[in-house]
Amino acid sequence: MSLGVRVRMQCGAGDGDAALAGAIVELLDREHAATVCVVPALMGFGVGRPPAGTTWSAGGSGPLIIEWVDDPDHVTHVWPRLAGLLRACTVTREEVELLTPIPLELLRRRLDVAVADAMRPDPLHVDAALPATEAVRALALLGLAFMPVVDDAGRLVGVLRAGDPALEAAAAAGLPAAGAMDTVPVTATLDARLRDVVTVMLERHLAELPVVHDRVPVGVLSLEDALRVASGEHAPAGIDDPGRALRALVPGV
Repeated sequence: MSLGVRVRMQCGAGDGDAALAGAIVELLDREHAATVCVVPALMGFGVGRPPAGTTWSAGGSGPLIIEWVDDPDHVTHVWPRLAGLLRACTVTREEVELLTPIPLELLRRRLDVAVADAMRPDPLHVDAALPATEAVRALALLGLAFMPVVDDAGRLVGVLRAGDPALEAAAAAGLPAAGAMDTVPVTATLDARLRDVVTVMLERHLAELPVVHDRVPVGVLSLEDALRVASGEHAPAGIDDPGRALRALVPGV
């Protein structure tokens, strides 16, 4: 049993409201929502109230109610794209207990998004001329596994990795960090499929990698980021090891 979120959206009862409800359900379907249902109320009204003097009867002409239940992280991920459709709806949100798990196949489909939807933007980076001692200190103080190295134009020329013996040796010798960087790092582009990039990361045992656009670092993607997009707090067994958890979602790795 785990915590989920139920979002309830109440639309009106007109033809336009039916079309709006359809658009909402289509969007949630594209975003691989866990469960969605539309329930027509027997009677009532939405944001747009009926004309004065309306005769009320339980004839099925009430507003449409859309219920969406999902894990909290996926609701947060989808909400910015959904919110623009809901200006004419009354929306509530509440925590619920999920008594059954979200199907594994649905979690796999959530990896079929662009890397841009999963990465963390604006990565910290260092100049190629930075002394190795400062690079080691920065990686340790910031708790980073790696840091992109850029040239004067801001383009990626390599990656420094925490704990790399070559970087430690360069620091001890007082050399620039660039001499110890990985000059051919694995990278991802903004429009790459998250599933494909995760597969490469698992095959090459990479916990995270830089995301680039025109050779400029624009983000960082980690296995934890991918797992958050796919399964939120409902990850398969092994959540403390993102790589192990993601292998259940990427068959054949």
